[in-house]
Amino acid sequence: MRHGTRRLAVLGVGSLLLLVGCGGGSGSDNAADFCDLAEAADVTGDELDAAFDEGRPRALERALSDAIEAYESAAKAAPDDIKDDVDTMVDAQQGLAAVFEKNDYDLEASLGDPDFE
Repeated sequence: MRHGTRRLAVLGVGSLLLLVGCGGGSGSDNAADFCDLAEAADVTGDELDAAFDEGRPRALERALSDAIEAYESAAKAAPDDIKDDVDTMVDAQQGLAAVFEKNDYDLEASLGDPDFE
């Protein structure tokens, strides 16, 4: 159950980006840029979720790489008041990617890795 909770937390990053930075109200062009990038990150998060469900290593590798790239782009455009939070989420994604890379993107091995926190 512990791993399932972590997985949900990691996969929810894209949605959280949208909730935190794009909660409505009028915003600047920069905020609109961030929201567009956060929406793209949300889509890659959905693709990552699907790759987790498939459990195929190469699909997982591709989806995780795409998701991190999207999250990093969103982080660069994040409004100042949430930038630290968004950077923390990106760091978590990169940590997850390191564990999967170490285990050659094998889902079971990665989930059982002591570094998978």
